[in-house]
Amino acid sequence: MKLNSYKVYLFLLSIFLIRSIDLVAQKSSDTLVMKNRTIYDIKGRWYDDATALKMMKNVPDATRYMKKAITQLNTGRMLVYGSSLLLIPIFISTDNSEKLIYAGIMLTIDVVGITIASGYKKNAQKAIKLYNNQLQDNKLNSSMNINLGFTTYGFGMVVRF
Repeated sequence: MKLNSYKVYLFLLSIFLIRSIDLVAQKSSDTLVMKNRTIYDIKGRWYDDATALKMMKNVPDATRYMKKAITQLNTGRMLVYGSSLLLIPIFISTDNSEKLIYAGIMLTIDVVGITIASGYKKNAQKAIKLYNNQLQDNKLNSSMNINLGFTTYGFGMVVRF
């Protein structure tokens, strides 16, 4: 069978013009769930907040809610742990009225800290919901990149995952 030269040239020209082909592959294991303030994927792997935030980096709304959740949790913890420093004057003081004042201040700061930290779960769940919705809409996914053309070893194909 004889090949026409223009078909060969057309084939080679198309290879040079098509520099890369992106294929999309969604991983169902990237779906996240939250149980008792802990983030898991559907295979049961546990993720800390920083790792979940990195997974959500391609979804701006989910990233915003997750950052807000982490900030609320850290601020609440800081207030609760910081208020424990008021235990020092409670133990040092000999006057019972001073002890009650310090205990009242400490209790107030604890209530504020717990209230702020309680917003973590709501915002984290919203971030997870947005992230999972993006996965279902095929807008966020893993990709495989195929590059055709000249490589360091000559003409060929490079596949990146």
